Amino acid sequence: MAERLIYKLYTELMDYRPKIWRRVFVPANIRMPRLAYFLMSIYNMEGEHLFNFYSPEKDEYYSLKNGDFAGDFDDGYDIDAVSISLKKIIDAEGQKIIFTYDFGDSWEISITLEEIINNSECPIKKIPGVLEGKGHGIIEDCGGTVGLEMIVEAFKKKEGQEYEEYCEWLGTKELDLKTFDVDEVNADLKNSMSSLKEIYEGNLF
Repeated sequence: MAERLIYKLYTELMDYRPKIWRRVFVPANIRMPRLAYFLMSIYNMEGEHLFNFYSPEKDEYYSLKNGDFAGDFDDGYDIDAVSISLKKIIDAEGQKIIFTYDFGDSWEISITLEEIINNSECPIKKIPGVLEGKGHGIIEDCGGTVGLEMIVEAFKKKEGQEYEEYCEWLGTKELDLKTFDVDEVNADLKNSMSSLKEIYEGNLF
């Protein structure tokens, strides 16, 4: 079987502490929408908002311009990500791109190409997949990283009006945002990514 190139990526939720991060492996030729669905799956994004990628090196934005969820957010400047692969945007170790999800809450994931390897050297069997990580991920529509910090603080206190409101909204009185189960995330990836593809693209392909 012919060797194919695999990217080892370090991804991290920007502007949040303690760090929420994932180290992942993806095919170098992964299409950008598929990479988006992968990132959404591993950071607990539910596919309710628009997204794009930004390359600081090229100073270019890439977004989904077709499909059921393209919406009216086409400003004419973003490049259509549908047919573009990751290796066309980054192809050298150390290069970075930024994934933004939900332009209101503005969740940003930094993506750094750590290493380019052959598939035979990859330490995990299923690609794309997660090797390791920390932190639960995001909470939809909570106000971005600032809102996430407020939720964490409220659940630390476990009292007060804000805590009661968050409990009612989230449907729980206990919240663990530190735990990240790699095996669970990898096991659910195929179904999660397929669901997100259907949300954004419908019958596009």
